[in-house]
Amino acid sequence: MGNGSGLVHEPEKARTRLKAVIKKSDHQKALAGKDIPLQPPRHAIPLDYVGICGKTAWILLPQGRIGFELQVMTNLPADYRGIHMSRIEEVIAELYPKRFASVMEYGTCLAEKIISVQEGNRCKVSLAGRLPHLTRSPVSKKISVDSVKIYTEASAESGADPTDYYTRLGIEADHITACPCTQEYVMNLSGKTGATLPPLTHSQRSRTLLAVEDAPLALTVDELHACLDNALHLVQDLLKRPDEAETVLNAHAHPSFAEDTVREVAASGYKMFHKRVSGKARIIIESRSLESIHIHDVLCRLETTFDQLKKYLPGA
Repeated sequence: MGNGSGLVHEPEKARTRLKAVIKKSDHQKALAGKDIPLQPPRHAIPLDYVGICGKTAWILLPQGRIGFELQVMTNLPADYRGIHMSRIEEVIAELYPKRFASVMEYGTCLAEKIISVQEGNRCKVSLAGRLPHLTRSPVSKKISVDSVKIYTEASAESGADPTDYYTRLGIEADHITACPCTQEYVMNLSGKTGATLPPLTHSQRSRTLLAVEDAPLALTVDELHACLDNALHLVQDLLKRPDEAETVLNAHAHPSFAEDTVREVAASGYKMFHKRVSGKARIIIESRSLESIHIHDVLCRLETTFDQLKKYLPGA
């Protein structure tokens, strides 16, 4: 593992405070006993898959050493009670310093090695993670450092030709869509009424949290929701086309940043609640904008007291 990457550069020096208290000879005697996983189970039933999940595999790729969520599964014949879990970890550690051309190559190599150290004859490896993806913007020609979600599955079977192994590679990317129904409806409405439409802009769904802390606190969930409703353009699942048109036009007529969202909720909360809570009562507002034309989201947060808000909202 001495390739200069990783938190521990010299693993032989790690955990120096852990001192062995059992003699090596005693360990050897204990290891000479029964190998429990190789013992027959109470019910001789073969199992399709057993293994580990929730493991991070650090794979050395051309893009660098990148972590992927790993699941390793192997079949278990009816004659054996269990698999050797530690052997899976040993193989993962063995592959840590090796360089691979792709995630799929790593998955196939891991599956083949797992078969060689377990009693089953099949193994499936699943990997999920992100790879860096650099793109150039279409007009300004700026480099954007993005990422692509990667999903890989690889399988191996003892005695089978490697060309027959099952492999799968998938990616997931972010994109923007626009609703054609609302667009057509608004265009028709504009043509018939001569209404002036707000300028075109991108839109996104946002999630905003509002909380108030005081002792005692007499506010209700309905009141907090009303506060958000007064300040924001709340959405809902059931909307017919006229509802969609009004919702879209209203939001576009009053465009706002995540920063505007938090400030509007703060002003609404102060106006509604400042006479019912103490000046020391805390108000917490956090808004996350799920950006439509960017892959990142935007996060804005305010945590303050009603006394502090009063300084900024003298007319509220």
